[in-house]
Amino acid sequence: MAETRVTELIQRWKRQQQARGQWPHHWEDLARVMLSRRLGFVTDVQPGARRVDELFDGTAMQEARRLANVVGGMLRPEGERWRTIRAADDADERTDEVKDWLADTDERMDEAFDSPRARLRQATGEVDLDLVVLGTGVVFVGEVVGRSQLLFQSVYLNDAL
Repeated sequence: MAETRVTELIQRWKRQQQARGQWPHHWEDLARVMLSRRLGFVTDVQPGARRVDELFDGTAMQEARRLANVVGGMLRPEGERWRTIRAADDADERTDEVKDWLADTDERMDEAFDSPRARLRQATGEVDLDLVVLGTGVVFVGEVVGRSQLLFQSVYLNDAL
């Protein structure tokens, strides 16, 4: 039974890979001009190889970075609360116990997100750039083994496909 499930998953993955059509080629072209470190959707890129041989002007890279900063600023404004925790039922939020729990959880999340070791700012900045250039991005949220702290990492789109 497990073998058939694995076989089904592999076949599904192959169908999904074929359904992508021309997207990897588009992503490769966009990365070549605006985000050279993300090359490798279609071509094989050797570690340490130069990736800017075909780059003539850095304007596209600069403007992509500028737009990514604006997008990040709109999604997560500096110094403002950009996320909130709420109960599924508004009636639950009226009790003191729930209010206290939500306030405590908000405070703990602020500490976890603002921790430099969590790398939230770096990961979301990289994903904002992927979003601007490639149209999508992937953030992995995990927990550091042996510590009770969050870890945010951007994932290369080609690795997530």
